[in-house]
Amino acid sequence: MLFHLANGFAAHGYTVDLVLVQAKGELISQLSSQVKLIDLRAKDEYRSLPGLMRYLQHQQPSVMLSTLNLANIIAVLANMFVKTGAKLYLREASPPSINIRSRLKKIIEKPLFKFCYSRADGIIAISQGVATDLSQYTGIPFHRITTIYNPAISADLAPKMQKPVTHPWFAAGEPPVVLGVGRLVEQKNFFLLLHAFQRVLTHIDARLVILGEGEQRSMLESLAHHLGIQERVSLPGFVDNTYSYMRKARIFVLSSLWEGLPNVLIEAMACGCPVISTDCPSGPAEILANGKYGVLVPPNDVDALAKAIVDVLTGKRKIRVEPAWLDQFKTETVVQKYLEVMGLE
Repeated sequence: MLFHLANGFAAHGYTVDLVLVQAKGELISQLSSQVKLIDLRAKDEYRSLPGLMRYLQHQQPSVMLSTLNLANIIAVLANMFVKTGAKLYLREASPPSINIRSRLKKIIEKPLFKFCYSRADGIIAISQGVATDLSQYTGIPFHRITTIYNPAISADLAPKMQKPVTHPWFAAGEPPVVLGVGRLVEQKNFFLLLHAFQRVLTHIDARLVILGEGEQRSMLESLAHHLGIQERVSLPGFVDNTYSYMRKARIFVLSSLWEGLPNVLIEAMACGCPVISTDCPSGPAEILANGKYGVLVPPNDVDALAKAIVDVLTGKRKIRVEPAWLDQFKTETVVQKYLEVMGLE
């Protein structure tokens, strides 16, 4: 999402540096040539402070936008120590009270959150749910937090979703495919999806494809074998273009325990794929207009998720998304809102 923003700012004619704790990952290639990449080469956010201070001292930016809560704390401290006069805006991408960290870290970080966030020129949350959680967690008045949704629908989505899918289960005449996308970690709760899918198979023949990689791969594979559904479940790993899969899938399912604003839900909707999501904090209810544009089920409810999948696969529940609803998630719309909030337009 930050790459979309950086590219969008540059397209508006601004000089943009993208400053990273570590410049690595599959997405680096998506950065516009108009954006300068700055690699602090730090081991983590805490140890990036000296490098960020040096960057601010040398470059003297007029505006700085930081994201992710620990990086935001470092950005505030660096800006205070160097005193460049740069206006600082903090973007919060997930509910800080829910993020998995040790109890000791939370004890240390909570007062830091309140101290640092209150000194920013502006705070931007990616959903109303994140804004509410951040306000309650830090004590910062809710009215000081602006909600701007993610630029999840970029210009390259349409051409990318038209590209072919090589996975054999998406061929014509094959059983319908239920799709999940995300890191294979606790937050995404793919265990719930596997259990629900086992129950789906007692009603209708289908296939489940989960795109993504992560620490829970072996556990998910073991669970699929334990449930006896391993022949109908595929975990292809990280896929660069998920949009073509979303276009071909019969249903997209988000099974998360928590989110900030799940971009994959928005992307699936933009690809024309019906969506089902747990009504977790936060984001899904906002994206789906409280169930108008997709099915919401309680978190960790296997029966409710299985029933929702069966209802959509059998046509008992039909989902239609109004194109105008998706405009608020388009890159150009979001970039314009950021520029206005940061006083640049």
